[in-house]
Amino acid sequence: MFKPLSILPDFAAHIARLAGSLTLSLGCLTPAFAGPGELTVLSLMPLKEAVSDALAKFEKDTGLPVSVHFVNRSQLKSGLHGSEHPDVVMASEEVIAELEKAGQTQKDARAALGRTGLGVVTPQGAPATDLSSPEAFKQAILQSKSLIYADPSENAGGQQVKTLMDQLELSAAVKAKTQLGTGNNPVAPVGFGDVAMGVYSINEILLAKGAKLAGPLPAPLQVWIRYDAAMVAGAPNNSEAKRLMTYLVGAQAKQSFASKGFEAIP
Repeated sequence: MFKPLSILPDFAAHIARLAGSLTLSLGCLTPAFAGPGELTVLSLMPLKEAVSDALAKFEKDTGLPVSVHFVNRSQLKSGLHGSEHPDVVMASEEVIAELEKAGQTQKDARAALGRTGLGVVTPQGAPATDLSSPEAFKQAILQSKSLIYADPSENAGGQQVKTLMDQLELSAAVKAKTQLGTGNNPVAPVGFGDVAMGVYSINEILLAKGAKLAGPLPAPLQVWIRYDAAMVAGAPNNSEAKRLMTYLVGAQAKQSFASKGFEAIP
């Protein structure tokens, strides 16, 4: 039976409000993976909604049992070490490339899942934000009372935002009013009204309760974050993992990702 989801703990102040229907594993920081007979997936947290939907369809269509564990970047890498490891890993293109170079994923066993751009998020009911040009974006950031984006050490979108802030020479100007979003739902402080504005990957914004997508970044500034899936080297369930990889490039899986804010890779 599809197991949605073992999620690593979120120690943020609002954890109680973030709990929904998901199961929190509070025992340890390292996921406990299934052995042979149960297909296991390790995925970065920003993919949670899309992956959950796609894997539920996969299990229904194939009858193969699947469990999935959602983690941040550092936890994903540590989860691939040791004798017990997952069959398939899903992460940003850069992370998958690093894993492949290190021999932790199988060569020529990779599939594109989709891509998402960056956008500005504000609380529901906030005035419209002018994002019509790079200068308008800069002014919106400078004029906002507070700012948040995902911790770059945990989130591919956060890495891109930090780079963008540095390139636009905004980092020093907004440092005093900026905080980093962490945990299972880094956009949450905007939805709760604790922060006036955020910059995140659009798929994360669309899932945030109490918040709205003010708009994507202006085209000259837009950065695309691509996510891929790859089979893990020495996967316990190699043949089942191959079936999943084939499924991920099919119409059903593409629909799951499209419905959660991801575009097809051009």
